[in-house]
Amino acid sequence: MAINCSSNALLDTLNAKKEALNAKVAELQSLGAAAMADLQAKADEMKDALLSMMPEIPVIPNFKKELEELKGKVGAELAEAKAAFKERWGDALPDVDVNGATINLN
Repeated sequence: MAINCSSNALLDTLNAKKEALNAKVAELQSLGAAAMADLQAKADEMKDALLSMMPEIPVIPNFKKELEELKGKVGAELAEAKAAFKERWGDALPDVDVNGATINLN
């Protein structure tokens, strides 16, 4: 009976088990990647839903800035700017005289 040193039945069985294990790990990795993509999609949906519920932040008018902007204007541009300023701030600050460029806060 001849002994074949290059072939070991126990090693072949072990290698077959190792290949089966590697195949199972690859399968789990594939499933894990798909599950992760699904999880990411659900998280994005939740984020979009939360962002859609948030109210828009209002723009707060800046009285001082708008008053300062009147300084560089002349003629018709100044007249239009004064009218817009009065329309925007007239009711809130009736003591502001834009025509005389004086401000009375008493």
